[in-house]
Amino acid sequence: MARVKTRYSRFCFLFCIAPMMIPFQSFMLTLVNVATTLHINGKIWGLAIIYWGLGAPMSIFLYQGFAKGIPLELEESALIDGCNQFQLFTRIIFPMLKSCTATVTIINVMWIWNDFLLPLLMLGGRKSSKTLQLAAYSFMGQYKMEWQNIMSAAILIIIPALILYLIFQKSIIKGVVAGAVKG
Repeated sequence: MARVKTRYSRFCFLFCIAPMMIPFQSFMLTLVNVATTLHINGKIWGLAIIYWGLGAPMSIFLYQGFAKGIPLELEESALIDGCNQFQLFTRIIFPMLKSCTATVTIINVMWIWNDFLLPLLMLGGRKSSKTLQLAAYSFMGQYKMEWQNIMSAAILIIIPALILYLIFQKSIIKGVVAGAVKG
């Protein structure tokens, strides 16, 4: 979509990113009804499908913006040197999108990891499948607050986010610096 300049590609791009403009709260009950009709409500893989659909517009928007910045001359020279389209993408384009891939990964993983509302709607109070946030929420009630369990769950929830940050720390700093300096 970043390279082809037709009105159909522009329409396709706008169609893909348009869901970003609709707040989740405006369609969450309809989403739960559709998930119930499709028999994916209450299942972890059903939740994963919904996360994929909700996260795709932002990812497409970011990748398209980064791909526009890649010079066309690189693609042309690779094609002249004998690369086919698959090799062009895997050996030239995708490695140049490394910082974008790190950004998309961090944004989506942190959003999914910290989400509370969608798992609560999709998984509900089922004991067989819960996220850590829902498990921590189960320690709170109208007449009880198990603070020792809540704090332990909070530490368990924070540890993966901290590990993810430590792994992608260089990419995060590189992306911030690349966006701050022009040239």
